Amino acid sequence: MNCFYHYDVPAVGVCRSCGKGVCRDCAAEVKNGIACRDMCEERVELLNAIVDNNSRVVKVAKLQSRRAGRALLFFGAAFGAAGVALLPQSVVLGGIMTALGAMYGYFGYSRIKEQKALRVPGEEAKHAMASFQLPPGSLDDDPQTS
Repeated sequence: MNCFYHYDVPAVGVCRSCGKGVCRDCAAEVKNGIACRDMCEERVELLNAIVDNNSRVVKVAKLQSRRAGRALLFFGAAFGAAGVALLPQSVVLGGIMTALGAMYGYFGYSRIKEQKALRVPGEEAKHAMASFQLPPGSLDDDPQTS
């Protein structure tokens, strides 16, 4: 593949923003890859910031989901215990309370189980983008002068 802007020069990589091949003169090193110099650098930095922010948001969401699951389990146990305690006095009320306890317990358990399946988008994206990253200083080495 050749550079999009210099048709006769081999590309050293692909811009993370526009996907065009870029040569050493057109490439600018950015976090997690390269970008078209003076054209796509700002957009790639914005994309990196979005990925980093999403990683933090997912971590907070996992924590909140885990806490909500624990609360639901607690309320399920409380309703279940109250329902069993009320069974001798009122079968209907005790049955309803026990059913609510089982329902809360089930939703609490599924919440906790579900939060384990949430992925952190930044981690996957960092591994996927690593293939486009140049070794440090590779844009400074000109093979024609060596």
